[in-house]
Amino acid sequence: MKRVTQIIYYLLVSQLILVSYCAVIEPDTQKPEVKLVSPSNEVVVGDSLHIRVTASDNEGIEKIEYYFDAKHDSSGDDYEKPYEHQLDLSQFSLILGSPHTLFAKAFDETDNEMISNFVTVYYKWIELIEDDNESFKRDINKIYVRNTETSLQLRIEYNGEWSDPYQRLSGMNCAVFLDTDLNSNTGLPQDTVQTYYKSYFGINDSLKYSAGDISPEYLIVIGVEGNGIWKWDQNIFGWVSFGQPQFVTMVNDTNYFEIGVNLTDLQIQDTLDVVAANITFSPDTSYWDWVPNNGHLRYIKDSGFYIGE
Repeated sequence: MKRVTQIIYYLLVSQLILVSYCAVIEPDTQKPEVKLVSPSNEVVVGDSLHIRVTASDNEGIEKIEYYFDAKHDSSGDDYEKPYEHQLDLSQFSLILGSPHTLFAKAFDETDNEMISNFVTVYYKWIELIEDDNESFKRDINKIYVRNTETSLQLRIEYNGEWSDPYQRLSGMNCAVFLDTDLNSNTGLPQDTVQTYYKSYFGINDSLKYSAGDISPEYLIVIGVEGNGIWKWDQNIFGWVSFGQPQFVTMVNDTNYFEIGVNLTDLQIQDTLDVVAANITFSPDTSYWDWVPNNGHLRYIKDSGFYIGE
C-alpha cells in the first residue's frame, strides 16, 4: 500500500511540475524586425541589382524573402547572414526610366513574419519629363538624367529620327542650359535678346529667348553646331567656349543621344535646374522646341549614384 501511495505521489508531483512548466512557456508572438538598407530610395540601377537587408528577432531569423514589384523572387531566399541578394533585372522586360518597388519579408523560427520598408528604384535613368509632341520634325520627346560620383549624364529622346545628327537639315541641334547655383543674378539673364542671322540659321528676324525661368551658367550644345560646353561670361555678356563633354553617344539613324559632363568642372551642386531646347532647321525658317514649355526641370543629385554597366 505504501508503494502505491508513493507512486501516486510521484505522479501528482510530476503533473504539477509539467503544469507549472507549461504555464510559464508562452507561444512566441513577437514579430521580427527587418530593414532594407541597400539600395537607397529613388536611385538609378542597372541590370544587376544588389540588395542588402538587416534583420533580428527575439528567437532567431529563419528566412528572408525578396520581392520585386510585389513578386517573390524565390531564387534569393536567404537562410543565414549576411542577408544579401543579387537580382538580375535583365530577366524582366523593363522600360527605360521606369520605377520599381523593392521590399523584403522576414520570418522567425515560429513563422512570425514582418515586411520591410519599401524602396523605389529607377531602371537605368530617371525620367525628368515627357514633352508635348510638336508638329515639326525631331522635337524633343523625353529627357532622362542620372549621375555617377564624377559625372552628370543626360539622355534626350526625340520624336523622329535623324539620318546624320550633324547635317543641318536632316540632323538635330540641341541646347541644354544648366543653372548650377540656382542664383538668378548669375548666368544668362532671364530676359535676353540673342540675334542670329539668316545666312547661318535661316531665321529672318532677331530671336528673343530666355532659358525658361532660370539663369544658367552653362550651355551644352550637341549636334549641327558641334559638341561643346559653353560658360556664360558676364563681362562680355555672352557665351565663351568652356570645353567638351566627358562623352557623347549619338549615332546615325537613331532618335536619341546621351552625354556626360564633369560634376567638378561645372561646379554642379546637389540641386540642378535644367532647360533644354532643340532647333529644327528648314530652308526658310527654323522651329524652336523648348522643354519644358514654361518653367524649368529640377534634378536633385542621386547620393547613391548609378550602379550599372
